[in-house]
Amino acid sequence: MKQINLKIFFTFYLLAIIVLISPVAMAQTIGGDVPNSSIGGNTTATNGIFTLSNPLKVDSIGGLVQSLVEIFSYIAIIFAVVMIIYTGFQYVTNAAQGNAKKIEELNKQMLMIIIGVAIIIAARVMVQVVINTLEVTGVVSPEVIQSANKATKIQ
Repeated sequence: MKQINLKIFFTFYLLAIIVLISPVAMAQTIGGDVPNSSIGGNTTATNGIFTLSNPLKVDSIGGLVQSLVEIFSYIAIIFAVVMIIYTGFQYVTNAAQGNAKKIEELNKQMLMIIIGVAIIIAARVMVQVVINTLEVTGVVSPEVIQSANKATKIQ
């Protein structure tokens, strides 16, 4: 119990340090073209209006979900390829040694890797099917569909 309390204390202590030491972003300007400004300097303001650009390639939650599924699928497929190579290497070495029990385990492992890749590809297909269905039925505005489609294109 004492060890759990110690972990909780250090967790809150670390969070407090991060919150207190991290720089605070304030919605203030530093001179420039802003009216009634007493501090000089250059800003990106034009007539007191600031424009913020979206750092993401998406404009909606649907586009964000599709982007996250795409990123996850790329990482998972790369991992699956590495695991197939590793399992194949183990398969060859154990086949040379004649270890039949280990070869059966490796066959099961290879099957699980292939099933995992199939699930990943199915997730991407399902997201695209949902987007296409919403587009055809007209349930969602065309701007949202364009945002979701734009999220899948690498710029």
